[in-house]
Amino acid sequence: MNNLKISDLIYKYKNLKNHQLYAKNIDAYLNDYNSRSVEKKDILVKKQNYKKVDSFLSINCRTKNTHVTFSLSNGNVLHSISLGNLGYKKANRSNDFPSNDLFFSLNKLIKENNLKSLGIKLKGFGKNRRLLIRKLSSLKISIAYIQDISFLPHNGCRSRKRPRK
Repeated sequence: MNNLKISDLIYKYKNLKNHQLYAKNIDAYLNDYNSRSVEKKDILVKKQNYKKVDSFLSINCRTKNTHVTFSLSNGNVLHSISLGNLGYKKANRSNDFPSNDLFFSLNKLIKENNLKSLGIKLKGFGKNRRLLIRKLSSLKISIAYIQDISFLPHNGCRSRKRPRK
């Protein structure tokens, strides 16, 4: 039977039940139909198992500098490093070599704290961002997820008023 026909039957059955004119066979059929539809819905719903993460790594890449914050799963900050803290000043911070140095200091922190899984949150559009992701994927630690949290404007800033001609 089509769904339309079944819904029509249910509607008519309710009206007949109000007038106390119904058959027991229809009652049994409708109960069986309702139980089958409930079982199908239960099968479709599945629980997703998420990986447990020991720590988070927040990377904020800018054009001139890169900040990295290393925190535990409960939110306590273990360490925060930037290219300026490592001794690189002004224009040197935007080169590729300082980001390698930043990666080695991150690797040392991970080994000291004996962490097994890591969640990475990226922010910004600096050029060191891609290089850091490539290096972090080569680590022996398992990366649970990489999430981009950089803001994107929905429609941008308001444009300035055009001059009259």
